[in-house]
Amino acid sequence: MRYNGCMKLGLIEKQCLKTYFMCDRLCGADKRGRKKLFDTLKDIYGLESSELEAAFLVSERENILAAVNLEAYERIRRLVEFSNLSGVESPLNADELEVLDLKADGMRSAIEKELVHKDAIPAGGLSLLNRLKIRAKEENIHALNAMGLFLLTGIFGEKDEKAGQWMIRKTAKWNSIEGLLLTLKYYEPKREKYLARLYTVCYQVAEEALWQVVRKKYNAKAPKEFDDEALLLEKLFSAHESFDRNKYMSTHVRILSSTFLSLEDKKRILFSKNTEILSRISDLPLHYDVEKSRVLDAQCVDQHISDPALNAYMKRILADSFDARKIFPIITGNQELLKSVKATLLDALKTFTVEVINAQYLNERDLDKSADNIFISRITYNKDTRTVFIIENLDKLGNFAAAVIGEFLDPNYRKIRLAPMNVTIDISSCRFIGLATSVPMWMTDLPIEQFAKASQKAGFGGE
Repeated sequence: MRYNGCMKLGLIEKQCLKTYFMCDRLCGADKRGRKKLFDTLKDIYGLESSELEAAFLVSERENILAAVNLEAYERIRRLVEFSNLSGVESPLNADELEVLDLKADGMRSAIEKELVHKDAIPAGGLSLLNRLKIRAKEENIHALNAMGLFLLTGIFGEKDEKAGQWMIRKTAKWNSIEGLLLTLKYYEPKREKYLARLYTVCYQVAEEALWQVVRKKYNAKAPKEFDDEALLLEKLFSAHESFDRNKYMSTHVRILSSTFLSLEDKKRILFSKNTEILSRISDLPLHYDVEKSRVLDAQCVDQHISDPALNAYMKRILADSFDARKIFPIITGNQELLKSVKATLLDALKTFTVEVINAQYLNERDLDKSADNIFISRITYNKDTRTVFIIENLDKLGNFAAAVIGEFLDPNYRKIRLAPMNVTIDISSCRFIGLATSVPMWMTDLPIEQFAKASQKAGFGGE
């Protein structure tokens, strides 16, 4: 099939073609590979255009394929100009010229983004692939997008979906439009969040038309407001010289995407030029461990606890500990009972990160409002901000710590201001369960819920 009509390509179609030609420049694919690459990009951009299909057919003609690099493109262009000056028929028609110029734009883009050398000729591409891998390791956004696409599709022969997803999700967090488009297609979780981010970026960089195409593809509604994280990053690109749109910066992203820092803290930290503070804050526990599979095993309670009242209470606090109820559960009883309860909790929570802390050995430094705080340091070590803390011997905690530890145990006040860095860490995603022989007096002001077993009778009690 040969297309000889007069194409009318829109801005999004042209953008898609430029991306196609840039990627083709990198991989030097054969005819089947080029078609696969084109169809993939067309789908990523959400385009169903006969004009776009026509442009691809034009790009497969010999006089367009001959433009393997910019030097070859300029040579063909000179022939066209010479023909026009000489009054002879041009070797290329209007459609071919448009596609040729778009191909040149794509090749220039590959050079400007430092993905290829100007004179490199694609040849099935081992050397180009190696260069691309180097650029990706250097956190070049465009190299990460290209490598992510190639790994996800296997166009280069090497297919690794996990590695590809990892790359494109990084660039999506850096407000890369291409990265966001790739993530929407190849990473379904949190699609609503990525759509909101794309919406924000498109409206900040005058790409509203692209949003409308993507919105239609995913049957999405425009968010009611911009994504705060994406909007802040766009402001940083505009106002802060150290923020380069073309280079991913992991330290900055950790802070920017943290669910445990307020927006105001993020602004103050990221607009600051204090790299030491920036690095120290980046080392704090800033994120959920969303990849970890966590399943509460309620059957363990039946295996360990025969007392009906305690059995029912433990099942409930295990469930309630992971919902929005604002309580701090405490189980009180003799040492034998508490030993059995502790073993049950560890068994039921075996798929969670669990830390057992003996309160009688805590000192002032352990509860200091710094990165050395025992709760924050354990979260940091485990890299899991949904850690479950079982605190035993609460009634043996020294008086010096009573007022301080209350801020950590109270579910309503788990936003801790770390004085040395002047930043607030929200640890409300952690869960705390207390074990004690009796409820200490200093805890009566906390929103506690106690299970107490007195002699042979079990029941609920406490303040």
